[in-house]
Amino acid sequence: MVPPKARLIVLVLAGAVVLAGDALAQRVISAKAGLLLFVQGRVSVDGGPLSAAIQSRPLKAGESYRQLKNGESLSTQRGRAEVLLNPGTILRLGDMSRLRMDDVKLTDACVSLESGSAVVTVNYILKTDRFRLISGGSVIVMKRAGVYRLDVAQGRLRVFSGRAEVRRDGSVANLTVKRGQAVDLDDGLNVAKFDLKDTDALERWANARSRTLVPRGPSLQPRPPSQYGAQNSGSRNGLEP
Repeated sequence: MVPPKARLIVLVLAGAVVLAGDALAQRVISAKAGLLLFVQGRVSVDGGPLSAAIQSRPLKAGESYRQLKNGESLSTQRGRAEVLLNPGTILRLGDMSRLRMDDVKLTDACVSLESGSAVVTVNYILKTDRFRLISGGSVIVMKRAGVYRLDVAQGRLRVFSGRAEVRRDGSVANLTVKRGQAVDLDDGLNVAKFDLKDTDALERWANARSRTLVPRGPSLQPRPPSQYGAQNSGSRNGLEP
């Protein structure tokens, strides 16, 4: 049972962001996981079970603040999107990617990344909140603040910072993956080191957005100047080729 005081803190903090560029603080209240914060390029939402007749709804670029529902899917073509999973965690979806909101309960959120790539930035984790990220038959739980990259085509999770636990769906054995380690999301769950400097356009965009849009929290520490390296100016659509 979550104490009323703790739940109040969650409701106040959920979606709270700092727009550092113009020093303007804006607050968004959400009691559920899956709040769509920002859309860039071509992005759409597919209806869940209760709206199966609606095949696809293109979203207008810019700030969104649209609550995804259980069973709804978010898809990108030449575009990117930001989704608030809990008060301290943002998932940034890359080009040609698709995720499904399996459960929007803030205390036990579940998201399936069905295709493409995503960067998950965890700034802090409240004890009342938990979320699972599912891909390729594996269940991923971020245990510490950090930056995580998931690629469905490669079947791989990379931990740039933080710590995650990974298990095969249906198994109770967890594998711990630490900073600088990558794990293959197959039956073997093989772990290997990777170069932290090996980044791409999605990671640089996520890093730039993180320095602009930062969830507030009681344990949030000042952000270092860069987690990935130099920021790329991007193309005419704000997306690097």
